[in-house]
Parts: sequence; structure tokens; C-alpha cells
Amino acid sequence: MLPLDSVPDLSDPADDPLGDLIRTETEEIRTRVVNAIMSLATPGCRDVWRLIYYEKLKYEDVAEMLGIEVGTVKSRVSRCKDKARTAFRVVARELGLETKETLEL
Repeated sequence: MLPLDSVPDLSDPADDPLGDLIRTETEEIRTRVVNAIMSLATPGCRDVWRLIYYEKLKYEDVAEMLGIEVGTVKSRVSRCKDKARTAFRVVARELGLETKETLEL
């Protein structure tokens, strides 16, 4: 067992030798998942997804902006979430990260 004084202090992310690698891999996985979601999504789904999750708009504001009912926004969000789960499973399988947890998403 290593003495505690020989273990580097990684409280500062800049001192973490694996931090950049992990962040890079995580960003690559995130990019692949987002690209997979967008390739599976319809234009209406992509619009709603962008406005709700990236622009942080409320359902009512999205409905007004797109000229649709709030219920339509909610159903599109639900369909987008289903497509996101599917895309995540596909990417996880491609990367060999498929686990019981990823299958249950």
C-alpha cells in the first residue's frame, strides 16, 4: 500500500494526468450519442429537443413559437426521449459499453 504522502493531490483538475483523456473520451461519446439522436429524430423532434434542452424554453413557449399545442410539444419530447434511449443503446453497443444498466434505460 502506498503511503498517503506519495499519492498526488488530484483536487485540482489541472493536476489530473487522466483528466484530459477522460474528458475527451466522454465528449466523444456524448457527440456520438447526440449525432445518433439527431439522425433518428424527425425535424419536429429536433426543433423541440433544441428549444427545450438547449435553449431552456418552457413547453408553453415552445408551443407558441412553433404554432402547435402544448400537448404536441409534450408528445414530441416523449418521442425524442425514446429515440435518445435507442441512440444511446446503439452507441453503447458500438463502443462495447453495453451493460444491464444501458439496456434498462
